[in-house]
Order: sequence, then C-alpha cells, then structure tokens
Amino acid sequence: MRDLVVVIPGITGSVLRRDGRDLWDLSLSAVGRGLAAFTRTVGALRLPDDVGGGPAPTHAAMEVGGLIRGWHLWPAIAGGPGYRDLLARLDALAAGAVRAFGYDWRLSNRHTARLLATRVEQWLHEWRRDTAQPEAKVVFVCHSMGGLVARYYIEVLGGREHTRRLITLGTPYRGSVNAIRALTGDAFGALRRPFGWDGAVTEAARSFPALHELLPTYRCVAGDGEPRTLGDAGLADLTTAMVTAGAAFHAEIADAVARNGTPPYPVHAFVGKRQATWQSVAAGGGPRRYARSQRGRDHRGDGTVPLFSAVPPEWTTTEGAIAHAVRHGGICAAEDVLDLVLDKIEPLDLGGVLAPPCELGLDLPDILAAGDPIPVRVDADREDLLLEARLEDPVTGEVLAQAELLPDGAGGYRTSFESRPGSWRVTVEAVAEHPPVSVAELLTVGGP
Repeated sequence: MRDLVVVIPGITGSVLRRDGRDLWDLSLSAVGRGLAAFTRTVGALRLPDDVGGGPAPTHAAMEVGGLIRGWHLWPAIAGGPGYRDLLARLDALAAGAVRAFGYDWRLSNRHTARLLATRVEQWLHEWRRDTAQPEAKVVFVCHSMGGLVARYYIEVLGGREHTRRLITLGTPYRGSVNAIRALTGDAFGALRRPFGWDGAVTEAARSFPALHELLPTYRCVAGDGEPRTLGDAGLADLTTAMVTAGAAFHAEIADAVARNGTPPYPVHAFVGKRQATWQSVAAGGGPRRYARSQRGRDHRGDGTVPLFSAVPPEWTTTEGAIAHAVRHGGICAAEDVLDLVLDKIEPLDLGGVLAPPCELGLDLPDILAAGDPIPVRVDADREDLLLEARLEDPVTGEVLAQAELLPDGAGGYRTSFESRPGSWRVTVEAVAEHPPVSVAELLTVGGP
C-alpha cells in the first residue's frame, strides 16, 4: 500500500472517557435500560456555555478512546452499527496503513480539525520514513460529520498538499434538519415531558458546538414566499450565536475552496437514497412543522441527510455522487458500499456490485411511546419481493418478533410490531434474493 488511510468517524462515533471510565461507548445499552439511565449518561457530557470553537475546559474535558465498533445510539442525533466492519475491511486491504482518528465529537469541528492536522502530519512523516515512500499521501475515509472535519483540515488548514483523495460516507455538507429537531427537542414528541427529554438531553445537545455545525445551511425554513435560511428565520429554541457560529464554519470552508481553486484530489461522495428524510421546517402560527420535501419536492436521502445535502456545496449537480439505498448509520457497514470504497483506494473486481438485484428504502420512526404500534414501511423498486421484517435486540441479536411485509397498493410494503420499552433494531430482508438484500435501523420505545 503506497498511501496512508485515515478513518474519521461521525458525531457520537468515538469513545469518550473521564478518569479512565467510559462515559460514552456502547451507549445503546444505556438507552435499553431506560430513558432515565440514558439521561444520566448524557448529562455527564454537557459542556459549559462558553466553549466556542476551542477545547473543553479541564472540568468538562474528556479522554478520547478509539472508534466505537458496535451498535450505539443517541436518539434523533446519531446511531448505527459502529466502525468494526469498515476498519476490518480497510485493514485487510491495507494492513499497517490504516489510522483511526478518534475525537471529542461535542467540540467544534474547527478545534477537531486542528488536532487532525497535527496527527496527520505526524502519521504521514512516520509512514513515509518507515516505508521509504516519500511521495505517499493520505486517503481520508470519513463518515458523516467526519467529512466536515477533513474538509476543514484540507481546505482551510493547508492539508491539500498531503491529500490523495477524500471519501465521504453520508457527510452532511449542507447540514441536516435532524439537527434542528435534536436541538429544539422536537424530535422527542410525546416523550418530552413525561420522561424529561426536553430537559437534560436537549440541554446537553444544545451545549455542543459540533451539533450546531450540522444545522442546514441551505434555505430550509418554509413559509410565505421564498424559503429562508436559519439565520434569516431565527427559529425559537435555537441559540442565535450558536447558529451563527455553525453557519460561519461552513462559510469558512466555502471561502477557502473558492480561493484554493479546483482541488488536486478527487472527492468520492457516497450518499444514501430512497430513505424517508426530513428536509425542511415551517414555523409560525403554532408548533414547528417538518416536511420530507424541499421546495415541494421529496428528494429522499439516507434518513438523516437529504440526497442534495450529501455532496460538496460547490458541486452543481449530484451526478458525481455514488448512491445506495442505505440508512445513514449503516452506510459505513453496508457490504456493497464497502466494496466500492475499497475500489476507490485500490481497484477491485466489482462483479455483481454494480447491479444489485433490488433496493429497499425503510421508513421507520426514530422514537415512540410505549403502547404505540411500530409501523414498518418499505419502498422498493419491485412488486414481487418476499420481504421479512424482524424486531431484534441490537446488542445480542435475539429476534423478538418477525413478520412478513405485504404490498400496500401504493408502491410499498407494510407491517407493524407491538412495541415494548427499550431500544431495538428493525431489519427488513428480501429473503428470496441471492444474495439477500437488507436494510436496518434503530428506534427507541419510551416507557416508565
């Protein structure tokens, strides 16, 4: 392997510790024990109000461990199977050349990018020296917010000269409406008041500069006339200074890209498609109303990042995107995606990867109250599929219930499960396909 490969996870994707004890690792187990236990975990992560774009003060600082390798979940913000599969596949391809960059994902991506700059230059110097390859550069493989960290380093901090290529997996280049829902507490719906999710959890989220840097930069606020940006609309429950700082982060990257000119490295943007995704919000005259459309059109996405937001802002179309029917958390573990990621690093025989037998889009709520049925809807490009849904314990893999999905007469398939308090994984599989095709997502059912 000629080049160094640096993996950068997304928000919530790194282990955080204090005094040698894990505070954030496989936090799915904390959610599974109940929302009160999860609230206590999150409360310990809250930052003071004056952190800004710098490091955390000593009393709020965290030790950073490695990347999270198993299932993890912060409802309405992030979750997924972790980075075990991605790291294993990269290690098999480029043994000894892979470096995992863990970081405190609460802090501003500006601060994280400065830490990345120091680490990359050290790693690259050692790699060039030990392999006697003075022309070696870095291939960045980034999930979600990790792509924004890399972009700031590459374009603003002078990392272009060290970059061979940038591979992003579901990076919210133009932000995500899910960040609005998390920062306002709107994502928690019926669970807000009975279980305190409009308190400690939302307040902790509001203290994270990085989460504000995931807010949409496009005109996402609908109303009378043309849509407006968050800065122009001034939504209630969002801190103006934090919204402004988040937008300035993106503007700084955009200005650097314009100043630097055409990049000498390729950008491979892997994006999710077919998944129901929030894309806009309407405010005024009552509660905020969220829509899975932008300017009247549903562009879909990966369930977190709309398709149009998952490519660099300087791209004029999504033509260069590599789209797969996967969810946001699972994009870094999907076999067909990983095959193509490895091909960008070192060519592979793609075989059937370029023509999968079918594609599935899963529409599933993030969070429900106990007693409400769990609705499962799948959008597919064929009407003759045999689809099986499984309700599973994401930690042990135990199947708690399973059901066949039936055509709903509207181009999709539906079923439902009885709910029970805890955090669960819903997996839908086209069982008659060879090889089988599946899509999965986590949800949380609140209870006392």
